[in-house]
Amino acid sequence: MNTASFADKSIPLVADFVGIPTYFNPDADYYNRAKMLLKIRNSEDVFNETGAPYFGFPETFEGVSSSVKSQYIMPEIDDVVEFSTGPWRLYQAVIGDEPRYDRFNPLNGVQCIRLREKINQSAYLEMKFDLPNGASKVEVVHAIYGLYTTDPKVASAWDLEYSQDEGATWTKVGETVMETNTKNPAVVNFNVNIHGKVRFRIRKLGYDDYPNGQNGMLNIDDFNVYQNVD
Repeated sequence: MNTASFADKSIPLVADFVGIPTYFNPDADYYNRAKMLLKIRNSEDVFNETGAPYFGFPETFEGVSSSVKSQYIMPEIDDVVEFSTGPWRLYQAVIGDEPRYDRFNPLNGVQCIRLREKINQSAYLEMKFDLPNGASKVEVVHAIYGLYTTDPKVASAWDLEYSQDEGATWTKVGETVMETNTKNPAVVNFNVNIHGKVRFRIRKLGYDDYPNGQNGMLNIDDFNVYQNVD
């Protein structure tokens, strides 16, 4: 109703809603010609709000030849590759495009990022640019690199991290992901509530960071960031 205390607030594009299901017909009371409605009782009936994805996201890591980043460390380009959303640092990582081995989302192309296995240090897929309006959610497509049947499937561990000081310091989001997905790539969601400029990175943990864990090769594909709606 336009007299509700929250009537001036916009409806979020994505959220969870609680309310009372009902019908509305301005001309009659017959429900078979009425519109179905969900009446929200108060502003607390809307939660887990998510803003729209940033323009150009998800980053699919397409449009750049895999030969541009064919080695795991390339100091001549500072390990930075320009994708459609902006520059990304690929450290101990390459652009993967082998359909029998790399796990990418086939609906959005034939490439992904492959982060190196069996190393002591961390490997990174890192944004080298800021997003201006914070973040409410991050979605990442992920899986393990390797053949379905003949290659051993070695798990790996990775974190999502964010920075609000242009990459000087980083903060971990949620729990460490133990990557065991061996077939079709899956999506993991991270709900956040970050205000102001922000950038993100994937940090694949090496033996020095995760000494008791396994250290297999990791694929990361579609990387989507949703703006903060507050």
